[in-house]
Amino acid sequence: MTDLAFNLIMDCGQAMLANGGEVFRAQDTMEIMARSFGIVDFHVYVLTNGIFASAQNGTVSAVRHVPVVSTNLGHVEAINAISRRVADGELDLNSAQLEFERMKRMPTLSPLYNCAAGTMGAGCFAMLFGGGLPEMLVGALGGLLFRKVSAGVLRKLFALFLLYGGVRYLL
Repeated sequence: MTDLAFNLIMDCGQAMLANGGEVFRAQDTMEIMARSFGIVDFHVYVLTNGIFASAQNGTVSAVRHVPVVSTNLGHVEAINAISRRVADGELDLNSAQLEFERMKRMPTLSPLYNCAAGTMGAGCFAMLFGGGLPEMLVGALGGLLFRKVSAGVLRKLFALFLLYGGVRYLL
């Protein structure tokens, strides 16, 4: 086993989690890649915000903290494609590393586009569930506020409110 293979597997798992991939999918992808690269005794434990992995009877191990950066399922799909191609023998280690680097350079959608999509989507869900124009507007406003909070614009303010303001109401 090479350190490059182990690090590539860790990078793929980290990228999957950071881009909104499911815990099970990240763990399964890492195990498939490890088997395909011939890594012996590979064990991985994946959480929503971290990865613990070891190989070769514990002589090689790594821990990675994975903050959720954004949701980009295009990156998750690209990593799955790399994993499948490695498992099928189409990609060797160097080719897989190049594909992973290419995936990291994939363009992402602008925050304005994401905000507009969240706003319109929430408004359309209100209509889908039988709402009229007033409910659509309220739903769109809720979607806009949610996108702003989840994009980090109000995240710190919201966290401070929960930490300082919310604690008083609980006591």
